[in-house]
Amino acid sequence: FGYTINVGLGSPPTSYNLVVDTGSSYTWIGSEKYAETSTSIKQGDKRFKSRYASGWVTGAHYKDLLTLSPSLNIPNMEFGVASSIENIDADIDGILLRMSPSSVVKRDNNFEDRSKGDINGRLTFGESDPTSYTGELNWVGIEKQENSEYSQHWSFKQSIKEEYELTPSAQLWPRALSYLISGHPDAHYSVIRSLEDLAVETRTGFVLGHVFMQRFYTAYDASNSKIGFAYTPSTYLTVD
Repeated sequence: FGYTINVGLGSPPTSYNLVVDTGSSYTWIGSEKYAETSTSIKQGDKRFKSRYASGWVTGAHYKDLLTLSPSLNIPNMEFGVASSIENIDADIDGILLRMSPSSVVKRDNNFEDRSKGDINGRLTFGESDPTSYTGELNWVGIEKQENSEYSQHWSFKQSIKEEYELTPSAQLWPRALSYLISGHPDAHYSVIRSLEDLAVETRTGFVLGHVFMQRFYTAYDASNSKIGFAYTPSTYLTVD
């Protein structure tokens, strides 16, 4: 499960289908799927390594032109070409991290849910889209991870004294199968796994995944270091 977006790298651009993951500290593409173009710049012998709850990737640093839409390009975008991938879904081309404050041009791009191949979401760069949520956005400040490889992920504290991160992999148990775990048919059950060493290094207590983001509008303000949440018409739907 996860949301993906088609982006272009290089000139002329080569298209890649990347998972959108605000919990990632770096954008990367698998070396088997990456194709250098005339504008690709390898950053010498510099290497990168990104860790996740269930695996890691490592490889070489590159810079190139990133195309998010016909009207939104980001020159000299830094990314990695992963030569070694451990315990990461091999069906994806790579992962796209959150965009920097410099990418403030409003443009809508469709999300694709990999589990179904359906376009059922929208990603807007530059500002929030009031037509996509109800009421007002409620903002909370993000927690800064100093001197850490996880310093670019988005997390915040709640009143229950836990810290939350948004990433594509957290899921809900289908209510139609609740009987298999002796659950109530009208209740929602989360699929939870231990974050193990990752929780210690990042102080992350819980993960909000793409199922949460299907129900709530989420906004990321990198310039002011805050995350906003709002209700949507899907928030209280009784279907999964």
